[in-house]
Amino acid sequence: MKENVIAVDPTLAEVDFIRAELRTGLTLTKMALHPGRRQKSTTTTASARKAYDTVMRFMPKVSLSHAESKEVKAKLDQLRSELKLLGEAV
Repeated sequence: MKENVIAVDPTLAEVDFIRAELRTGLTLTKMALHPGRRQKSTTTTASARKAYDTVMRFMPKVSLSHAESKEVKAKLDQLRSELKLLGEAV
């Protein structure tokens, strides 16, 4: 019996992974920066930093188009800026 196999472009999956990590990191920094959540900000900031570090580790291995590179760089700059506001040395 023949199995149905869905072909996934590995580059597309890698780009989606980077985008997901950036969205996660930015969501977490927004939560940590929210005034009412300061008591939980240490854990949230650490998780956001982990997302940032993951993106930095995988980006050199992924082939990005010019448009994807611009998009990722903008979000990465935003994440870096928010992490700095939270006291992270990035």
